Amino acid sequence: MTRTIAELPHLTGGFPAEERVAFDTLEIVTFLVLYRSCNIRFPGNVGIPMIPFSVLDLSPIAEGTTPADALHNSLALARHAEAWGYRRFWLAEHHNMPGIASAATSVVMGYVAEGTKTIRIGSGGIMLPNHSPLVIAEQFGTLASLYPDRIDLGLGRAPGTQR
Repeated sequence: MTRTIAELPHLTGGFPAEERVAFDTLEIVTFLVLYRSCNIRFPGNVGIPMIPFSVLDLSPIAEGTTPADALHNSLALARHAEAWGYRRFWLAEHHNMPGIASAATSVVMGYVAEGTKTIRIGSGGIMLPNHSPLVIAEQFGTLASLYPDRIDLGLGRAPGTQR
């Protein structure tokens, strides 16, 4: 069920009116637990320090949807994370998984970076044995040129590799 934060006054405790937007009820509860327990800073509470949170997204393909839907949902999530003050949005790399759309991480990162303004976009992480290191360096160099100070490269070695 989608509701606004204003519709849950017993949870909001005076949450700023300008931040009353529509969310899933579960998202609101999760958000408010973080908001209250961690003193996350939003436009309505200036001066409270913000804990530097990040989001890791796998671009899951929900039943009855397409990989394109999953990637559009990833962009929507990144925009929400940016609006909520998160520092980074990480995209995971997974291959040969029918329920995950994040196989071409650098391509998805470019899509998300273009659709956001300030949040850092990172790979969580590129499994280097699966790729040519030179190609990865060129892709991330290009992304960093297009989106200065917003691109993070996370690397891994992939399960089962000894390199």
